[in-house]
Amino acid sequence: MAEPKVAIAGLRLNPKTWGPAKAGYYCAIAIRRREATTAQPILLPPNPRIRNLSWSPCGRYLAFTQTQLNPTPADHTRDAIRGGSGSSSIRSGISLWILDIESAEANALTGPILNATCGSVFRWLPDNSLICKIRTATDPPPNESDLAVGPIITENLGRIAPARTYTNLLQSPHDEALLEYYLTSQLIRITPSGEKTPLTEPDLFNNISPSPNGQWLKITRFHRPFSYKVPLSRFPQRIQICTSQGKLAYTLADLPLAEEIPIDFDSVRDGRRASGWRADKPATIYWIEALDGGNAHRKSRYRDAVYMLAAPFTAAPTLLWQTTLRYNSLVWGNGTTALAYEAWYNTRQVRTWQLSPDHPQAAPKLLGARNFQDAYSNPGEPATTPGEYGWQVLLFSPQGDIYLNGRGASAEGIYPFLDRFNLATGKKSGCGDRLPTPSLESAKS
Repeated sequence: MAEPKVAIAGLRLNPKTWGPAKAGYYCAIAIRRREATTAQPILLPPNPRIRNLSWSPCGRYLAFTQTQLNPTPADHTRDAIRGGSGSSSIRSGISLWILDIESAEANALTGPILNATCGSVFRWLPDNSLICKIRTATDPPPNESDLAVGPIITENLGRIAPARTYTNLLQSPHDEALLEYYLTSQLIRITPSGEKTPLTEPDLFNNISPSPNGQWLKITRFHRPFSYKVPLSRFPQRIQICTSQGKLAYTLADLPLAEEIPIDFDSVRDGRRASGWRADKPATIYWIEALDGGNAHRKSRYRDAVYMLAAPFTAAPTLLWQTTLRYNSLVWGNGTTALAYEAWYNTRQVRTWQLSPDHPQAAPKLLGARNFQDAYSNPGEPATTPGEYGWQVLLFSPQGDIYLNGRGASAEGIYPFLDRFNLATGKKSGCGDRLPTPSLESAKS
């Protein structure tokens, strides 16, 4: 509670660590091998604050961040800090660590130089190297001027523009300077042995998402103009596809400032508001784009469109699906099957569709529609498994059926289940008896 805080653009940051002001953390790590009866504690610096745990694609390494608030004597880290400026004995911050499961040893790959103020802190690549954001500022934060720089003027200009209420917004040019100071970072690539390669110049980076094959990077960054009315998530964003060396290949979107999103439920940002990689393909990007201007109050036959584009991103985008409700999510399976969800808050309706990603001209098949508040009718969530590229895809039976894992709410109690669902007939069959008594456990595939 006594730690300093900087509140800007809807964020609450700790200026000592360049991370969230209030963040949960773990205090220790231990591993237990299947043949062992006891767990082996992992040697870490005193009073560790462990966050952002993530397994490597091969499963041998566990990466995590260690937040260092109070200076730790260097002799306690076992030469753990092997990079970055400054020493662990004189600098607070967040460092990147890696645990080798085979040797049961954890070592730091960087000094306390990570920038965890927003978005992705680090991401694994298929070759077991990592991309991380490091802070670049070497000077102290900008001071607020004692002299007024001028009035802060806002105008409505006669438009009707209802807005939600947000906290910790920007209020002055000094806040803008603080935002750029703390959110500016550089992307570097680092191997488990500690070898570092810079990928970009410093910028206001938000998220990093490598393609399943690791050859491409989807990079999101913020840019001016900033806003005093809405939080960071609505600031202008530029979404670009780059090579794994950081060279620009395709600009997916350059979203303008979004100050006037209607307050109706299911109103969204106009433009290409969300994007991701197809989990079953080496490098195919998909994105969602509103067809109703993002305004849920406006009548429209279709609400959203889902497009795809494969590397090297020089062809025309392919239309995969047009939704009649608001797009919710996609679960990729293979070239002939993906599950797509759309929902509408006012009617509490959710629909599940089967798409054929490699044959987008094929009509979507409705698999189910229900009230999403009705727990008794919930058919369960689709079971997934690591696919060819290590990303989660639908788990298919040898006959091509999928599996649904559900909580099993009923008037008699909670009965977790695992069902097999035939996509052709729409019929379900149990993979075993449901638990005979109410339970809080989950059925697993």
